[in-house]
Amino acid sequence: MKATLKSGYAADELKRDLVEKIRSGTLLPGEKILSERKLADAYRISYMTVRRAIEELADQGYITRKAHRGVFVNEKFRNLSSARNRTIAFVAQDLYDGVVIKLLAAIEWRARRSGYFVLVCNSMLDVTIEKGVLENLLHSNISGVILLPIAGNKNVAAARSLIAAGIPVVTIDNIYADDRIDSIDCDNFDMGYKATEHLIRNGHTNIAHITVSQENFRHNYVAQKRMEGFQQALKDHKLPCPRENIMYLPWEYTSLPLAEIDLDNLGYDQARKLLLRDNRPTAFFVMFDEIASGVYLAARNLGLCVPRDVSVIGINNIDLCRRLSPGLTTIAQPFKALGLRAVEILLMRGTPQGDRCIKEELLGTLIQRGSVANLL
Repeated sequence: MKATLKSGYAADELKRDLVEKIRSGTLLPGEKILSERKLADAYRISYMTVRRAIEELADQGYITRKAHRGVFVNEKFRNLSSARNRTIAFVAQDLYDGVVIKLLAAIEWRARRSGYFVLVCNSMLDVTIEKGVLENLLHSNISGVILLPIAGNKNVAAARSLIAAGIPVVTIDNIYADDRIDSIDCDNFDMGYKATEHLIRNGHTNIAHITVSQENFRHNYVAQKRMEGFQQALKDHKLPCPRENIMYLPWEYTSLPLAEIDLDNLGYDQARKLLLRDNRPTAFFVMFDEIASGVYLAARNLGLCVPRDVSVIGINNIDLCRRLSPGLTTIAQPFKALGLRAVEILLMRGTPQGDRCIKEELLGTLIQRGSVANLL
């Protein structure tokens, strides 16, 4: 038996290597690849291992056999980089948002691994700017777009135009309800449910929820799903969900870039109103972690202590969670996995696996710190 270049280098590993070369454009559509004998020599594996890998790649549509001529990359394989430069555009809502930075780090790492650069565009939570960015990208030579869209479907037509022009689009968060646009997101209903159920299992029955502004909420898919999870958890545990326990932020707090917002007071007024009630809630589920700052401050100014007098749980697991005292219990989103998967979905476009619309959801994870008291 031949010695291997890499221990355990077998058919699956050879297939992965060839697929990566095809996806990245190292091997182009119609290009002839090495013969099975030469591949066996190059990779120092058996001829039969190579033959098995080639047969499986042919079955999957990556390559074709031509009688008496050899094996070629499938002509129908429209690689992402064909006739375009090796650049992926990342269109973000707000570059001051820590969530965006975490996503960008993962996107850049995965893109560079496949030989792509990332162009970063900031829509600054302005639908007009977002529309202009997408329209400009339509006339560029980019290979694809990863879009973190502003809440609502106001620019779905611009995204469709990109796809029609052969530029694939993947959305993260605030996904478009369109079966032609790929998306990767977290299960926001599940995260809202998990956060609320954690409070319930610690003995809390009077739970408040602070979310985005009412204007924003009407078209904010993420906020809606998280509230649905909150309400369903209460219902499943036969607990009331009084309307007065749900508070909405002012319009400007969810419509302006974070650079223009006083984050220390985010949610302060809403939490204070709830905490001044005779039947004040014992716990708060906040739609995103930054709102917890205002809840902590309101409690402290009223002589209350977190978590002794009021418990708090959020969603995202941003750096703020560790800086608050006590640390904020939260539901962590897998930002790295979201960013990596977004790039992978883009790279699949034009492959046999990329013919269908992809809509995936990942699960969040409970991170326990010190902001939730056990009342049992």
